[in-house]
Amino acid sequence: MALPMIFDPSGVSDVKLLKFGKVYLLSMADGSNLVIKAESQGFQITDRLAERKKMDFGFQVAQKVASAGSARVMDQLEVKKLAKLQAAFPDPELGWDVSLDPRYNSQTSWLLMEAASGLKNLEDVMGKGDGKQTLSFFMLFALHNKDNLGALGKILAMDCFLGNSDRFIVDDSTVQDPIKNLGNVFFQKQTDKSFKIIGIDPMDPNSGWAKLDQDILTVTQSVSQQAGRQVSDEMKKWPGLILKSDKRMRDLCKRCLRAVNGHLIDYAKLSEKEKKTWDVRGKHFDLVEKGMKKGRDDIKLLARTRIKPKGGRAAAPSGLLSRMQALGWA
Repeated sequence: MALPMIFDPSGVSDVKLLKFGKVYLLSMADGSNLVIKAESQGFQITDRLAERKKMDFGFQVAQKVASAGSARVMDQLEVKKLAKLQAAFPDPELGWDVSLDPRYNSQTSWLLMEAASGLKNLEDVMGKGDGKQTLSFFMLFALHNKDNLGALGKILAMDCFLGNSDRFIVDDSTVQDPIKNLGNVFFQKQTDKSFKIIGIDPMDPNSGWAKLDQDILTVTQSVSQQAGRQVSDEMKKWPGLILKSDKRMRDLCKRCLRAVNGHLIDYAKLSEKEKKTWDVRGKHFDLVEKGMKKGRDDIKLLARTRIKPKGGRAAAPSGLLSRMQALGWA
């Protein structure tokens, strides 16, 4: 589904809260559904159109590589019109007072996204409740599907390139559980009741790596100078450099696959004998690594296409060329 060129709140017929003060599902009068999401940036946003241009390529990568739907940053006029939503749907439970608080809204990027139906994530199988054990098994079964193992690899390639550590910790650390945010590891239920792994929410808003207007050195210096935050050596390195090394890619694939598989096995409450059956091994790692290399190559093609001069199109962000040069793509 194509996103509207200009978001018009008057076309919204209903609002559903997905995450307090942050994420909303909008039912539109034409029968379509959209999602708006607030992402705190921690700095004053003076030009929302420029902010969109910084991140447009990342959303294009997510759509092409990780089966995510369309998404973009909303411009100044669209964000200003969000007050009309609060007026039309004033229920305090929606948390507008938080999301549209003028003290913070000027530092918030609002994303407009295509709504994805049938989404489940690793948080949905946690704790007690009817169906959680069954859901865990269905997701575990899906994880072992050949296509889904490749899809996981593509998502890892995307997260490395965009510096997104809000799903997995994409670096060379030896942490055994590299899942940073269980709620960002998504499975989507298909019409045949099977599940597909998809990579929505591709950018960590608090990471300079997501902004392709900044070259690698600029982001590295910015991270190093952050006050009041412990900065590791790994945080100073662009995760995209992992895409240059087959060994580093395979190591990341193994850690992340083992972590996702382990969580699902635990919540599916399998017996010790069953756990051995569903353990991951070489053939599974091979498929994830193959998917990661395919994702890397897809990103390379998109990047090379983007920097080609084309009449009427804005120049590619300078940081994109910096990343391509670091990877030997330009």
